[in-house]
Amino acid sequence: MDIKLIHAEVENKIVNILEPLAAIAWTLGFEYHHGLIEKMWKESMKNHAHDSIGCCCSDKVHAEILNRYILADDMATNLITFYKRKIVDHMPAREGCDKLAFFNLSPYEREEVINTTITIRADKFNLFDDEGNPVEYFIQDQRVIDPGKIDRQIVHYGNYDPFIEYDIQIKYTVPAMGFTTLHIQGSKDGAQKAVKSTSEYLENEFYQISVNSNGTLTVLDKETQMTFDQVLRVEDGSDDGDEYDYSPSRKEWLLYSDEFDVETSIKHEGFQSVATIKTRMNVPANLEEREARSGQNGFVDMNCQVVLKQGSRRIEVRMEMDNQADDHRVRVLVPTPFVSETVVADNQFGLITRPTNDPAMDVWEQEGWKEAPVPVYQLMNFAAVENQTGGMALMTNGLREFEVISSQGSEERDTFALTLFRGVGVLGKENLLLRPGRPSGIKIPTPDSQTRGKIVCEFALFGFAGNHIDANLMAELVTM
Repeated sequence: MDIKLIHAEVENKIVNILEPLAAIAWTLGFEYHHGLIEKMWKESMKNHAHDSIGCCCSDKVHAEILNRYILADDMATNLITFYKRKIVDHMPAREGCDKLAFFNLSPYEREEVINTTITIRADKFNLFDDEGNPVEYFIQDQRVIDPGKIDRQIVHYGNYDPFIEYDIQIKYTVPAMGFTTLHIQGSKDGAQKAVKSTSEYLENEFYQISVNSNGTLTVLDKETQMTFDQVLRVEDGSDDGDEYDYSPSRKEWLLYSDEFDVETSIKHEGFQSVATIKTRMNVPANLEEREARSGQNGFVDMNCQVVLKQGSRRIEVRMEMDNQADDHRVRVLVPTPFVSETVVADNQFGLITRPTNDPAMDVWEQEGWKEAPVPVYQLMNFAAVENQTGGMALMTNGLREFEVISSQGSEERDTFALTLFRGVGVLGKENLLLRPGRPSGIKIPTPDSQTRGKIVCEFALFGFAGNHIDANLMAELVTM
């Protein structure tokens, strides 16, 4: 797993899930486990030396870093489960019913489409609230599971009703910094949501999204009437850099996902629609093969799911990739219908606005700079571009590097380029195109830094009218 992604996952789990959940539990009379939470933080902070969290280390050190995050993640996950069980076990139960609890750990009331899984011993069920009102639900999938996973005593004595696991979807409102409980009554007919749409689009109150034959999206923002075309086109380019810095090859060869065969499908569910885009990008196996343009013997498999939920302004994207190539950088592109001279992004202390094109790029070599001031920027959670009508924001879950580039190869920047991953094979390397001269670190092999294998990236697109302040993007981030 990519170290920076697991770092973001652990940090988010502690800050945005565990700590508010522990605060709710404390108000209900349960113990606030200061010591355990402090231990998680200390384990995570062992990795916060700048080379460690920057992933500028040997493979052996990176393995130690990853193990610390796995330990911190395990502690956080188990304590979250403990608090949820404590709270739910003390909720009043209806006779003959199971409980289904939802927690909202943000400071805003939220109406959300919720996907969850329940396990009951019944081939049908009813779902209702505390007042007895039926709650509409949609069954995505169901399967009979091994009862031994629930209770081995049942298997020993035999003659039991099968356990059925249901993946369900509902749309419900949960109060701010609180929870709500629904009740599951087995063997009763419930208010199942019917699927009516057979559209070839993903559509809700805010967007109409079509999936193009080349695997990209065309997104119409209904509020601003702006159309974003060729969204989610994937770029594969060389990386002749090291663990410190990206640098392209002097003999670059860019490849794009729309040059390869694509499989697409659309599925409409009760409260959301899902588009699935699958492709294999055949790319050069390494830097030598790319520079010689002698073959495409490596590959990146991509399975992209685009989810549009009812009532949501977020277009949620999950990209599952299998990287089997070296020395390259993979980015996803989001073109906009306007040119942007500046881009805004959040950081640890607020928001920062930067130019999309640094004029120093024209003079850095003549003036003897140590490296090029490439306008590849960092974000914490989101970046946004806008014009007088509105704009587009990228909201990410652990992805923290982006650039605004030109779709036409000119100076006019109009396309988000979000880095999904990069792979390099050395800790430090000398005489890079963008950093001539000495290496930044020791030139030792780091094959694990090629990030081969499975990589999962999650982000969302958020169109808005007006400017990013009026769009209240920070509040939307809290509710992701």
